[in-house]
Amino acid sequence: MIVFDIQAVQSIEHGERGIARYTGELARALQASHPDLVDVFAYNDALPYVSRLDTLGLEGKLRSFSELRGQRVDLLHVNSPFEQASIAVLVAPLIAERTVVTCYDLIPYRFSDIYLPTKGDKAWYQSRLGMLVSSDAIVTDSQSAADDVVRMLNVDARVVTSIGAGTAEQFAPPTDTLAERMVELNKVVPELLPGFVMVPAGPEWRKNLDGAVDAYSRLDPELRQRHQLLIASKIAEGQRVKFFDYCQERGVANDVVVTGFVTDADLVRLYQSAEVVLFPSKYEGFGLPVLEARRCGARVITSNVSSLPEVMLEPAALFNPHDTDDIAAKLLGALTDVGVIALLDRAADPGFTWERAADTLADVYAEVIGRPSLPHGHARRQIALAAPLPLHKPEVAKRTLALADQLETDTDSDVTIFVQNDGQRFAQDWGRSVLNVRILPARHAAGEYDEVLCVLGDREIERAFAAIARIVPAQLAVWPDDGEQSKQAHALIDILGPTVDVGQLAAAIARRTPIGG
Repeated sequence: MIVFDIQAVQSIEHGERGIARYTGELARALQASHPDLVDVFAYNDALPYVSRLDTLGLEGKLRSFSELRGQRVDLLHVNSPFEQASIAVLVAPLIAERTVVTCYDLIPYRFSDIYLPTKGDKAWYQSRLGMLVSSDAIVTDSQSAADDVVRMLNVDARVVTSIGAGTAEQFAPPTDTLAERMVELNKVVPELLPGFVMVPAGPEWRKNLDGAVDAYSRLDPELRQRHQLLIASKIAEGQRVKFFDYCQERGVANDVVVTGFVTDADLVRLYQSAEVVLFPSKYEGFGLPVLEARRCGARVITSNVSSLPEVMLEPAALFNPHDTDDIAAKLLGALTDVGVIALLDRAADPGFTWERAADTLADVYAEVIGRPSLPHGHARRQIALAAPLPLHKPEVAKRTLALADQLETDTDSDVTIFVQNDGQRFAQDWGRSVLNVRILPARHAAGEYDEVLCVLGDREIERAFAAIARIVPAQLAVWPDDGEQSKQAHALIDILGPTVDVGQLAAAIARRTPIGG
């Protein structure tokens, strides 16, 4: 059985467009092009149900997480691992033989000072990264994102595939006149005039609205009067005041218009009616607005970074988003230079479609399912052991390694050690496979471990395990010669229950149901 986790369509953070649109359109294309491939499109009944799920043509294959609880499946595809909700709510309650995870970008990881300013933010994000690094395959929406996964997470490039994206049917050239479209648009944005420059982005740092305003302010005032700057986005009231204060400082406030949220129909009309679409983002996982605008016949200029050159193939359309002069020069050319206008108007289409994405994804599924798999329950018991393994305290590390060896011998098990830091460093120093505890929830949810153990006595591993203790049941153990436990350890005991002596672990494991029993 193949299960496609479609809860991203219910997204709390991205429900209007973005990831929700991507996941829904990909599901629609999969069902249309490969109707016998996916058995279940699973939605999360712990989140609000959205009517859009009923419009995707999934032909009765929609089922809730609750209906699937505890089932063993051949493959689970997780489509949105970075939602803000608790991971305990988001993880599909399945036992998956194989997992595929979609990564749209690693922007928060790349720009962590901006997007992950606190230790709590970083810990939350790292817990989601665990779903990526522990999966059998990762699919991305661009080659740029795939390269980031390989480089930044040290993932084998052979398990990462860029499948691309596409646009819905309504993103197409106009069949009516500009005057007719402006009548409809003025019902939504009364002050909008023909000839506007459209920026399809909101007030997020990487979207670079300040860069757009700065570049626009360098145009001749008479040219600005003929070409309003339109920000096509919903902007909260406080952000709107701050944004227009910035425009006022640049002397262009009277030439700037903000739409607020617009429907898909009006978004298409805006793309079809803009003189130029300006997308000055500093980093994108894919850059869907660029592709949508081009499919509507718009003249587009955009940044030369990350994935954007993949969706805009014309060099004359690209600028450095960190260089205001470069943005301004490209904008001026797109508005006034006949030669540049001709190049932009006939820019090649990159060929991305949802059908192509679905075909590539189907190939990924086939490859993953075709890999040899362990028998259910494994030939040997699988134990996850969270325990101190400090590089600077070799005597403590040797004690943990000896415990792992003893457990393997006494319980006929394979033991994987989990630590709070970079597991590769420990593997190099101690010659044993060691993983970061942040990926344990994803592996536990996938049914990879028969037992999870946490040995107290080290504040760092206790803090790391406390962050996941409510969703990863574990047996706590203490070294017999340890003194008073840390306050964090007491918190773990409150969550997970009493401890046993390390020397009793093997006996405690043996008392539980044996593998296959």
